[in-house]
Amino acid sequence: MGSDWVGFRFISGELVTPEDEFITAGKIRAHKYLKMTIDFREQENTRLKQEVGRLNSPKRYMDVRKICP
Repeated sequence: MGSDWVGFRFISGELVTPEDEFITAGKIRAHKYLKMTIDFREQENTRLKQEVGRLNSPKRYMDVRKICP
């Protein structure tokens, strides 16, 4: 067993971390989907921040005046 696994153990069929967090097989299987969700939310937050910046920019107000007589 490699040194990265020192402190990990199995108790009642669950993996237990050195910090005493119990990790079920379902949590391990769900990890990739949780990561996909986090990545999507990070991209969405970046896009929304850019949109807020664009909407708050002085240039946008100048463009609105051009459209509205």
